[in-house]
Amino acid sequence: MWLGTLTTGGNPTPLLFILSRPSEGKIDGQVISVVRNVSHKLEGSSEGKALKWELPRIAAIFEGAMSGDGSSIEGTWAEPAGRQRLRLERYSRNSFSLPLGAEIDAFVPKFPTAVRADGRFHIAYELHVTNWADSEANVERVELTIGHEVTRIEGEPLAGLFSSRSSRIGAKNRSALILMFSTSNLPKTIQHRLVVRRADQATSISVDCARVVVTHDVVTLSPPVKGKDWVMNEGPDVPSHHRTSLLALNGTITNAQRFALISTRRKTAANKRLAGRRTRITCLTE
Repeated sequence: MWLGTLTTGGNPTPLLFILSRPSEGKIDGQVISVVRNVSHKLEGSSEGKALKWELPRIAAIFEGAMSGDGSSIEGTWAEPAGRQRLRLERYSRNSFSLPLGAEIDAFVPKFPTAVRADGRFHIAYELHVTNWADSEANVERVELTIGHEVTRIEGEPLAGLFSSRSSRIGAKNRSALILMFSTSNLPKTIQHRLVVRRADQATSISVDCARVVVTHDVVTLSPPVKGKDWVMNEGPDVPSHHRTSLLALNGTITNAQRFALISTRRKTAANKRLAGRRTRITCLTE
């Protein structure tokens, strides 16, 4: 068995190759995506240290050569989407752990939305994390790569960002990370890394996932009300019920209240009749 990693859509995809030689010069077997639990049949040939095999189902071809000590294979992986280098290392249960069993699916259903205020960009979005394992998973740390900067969130601050107010996700359950941060430069993409430990595992697993594009259609919010003595409250901070108001509409989860706030007019002699009136201002980001 051989283990290697391809980059698919900006995300690393660990692959397990199970190879056999039924006869001289012939190779067959299968390749398994250890995260997606998908397998494809392969067939090919070998001549000396040179190896070549094809995966007809996905129109992929690998050509490479085995190292002198037989511990690795290096070559080129080609498919309709492009070509990339691929290094395979012989899998040994005594040398390292196969990254099976993470069973974490993380995605951003709606692109992050940016608002400009006070000379900075404020970016809000939701990262949905599903634990497909049969045991509870604890998200120990989340790393956000924003441009060239890495932000790490862990412990109690991380637990408070989950819609469930806990970083523990039950078996076959989903929770959403409600994220919002400020930056001086609007990034093109955001990459996520989750460090997860399952209840039935002794060590943590790092999962690179959910690379998303940040829309540059910056939202502009005009003053929602006219006159004086208005106080804005219950704004878009993460603890606000607006930010956690996730709705499933037409089969898709979304949040139309990313930048919602409530304005209240203070009681004065000039606006006595309007005292206590509350106005809900919602920014629809669809």
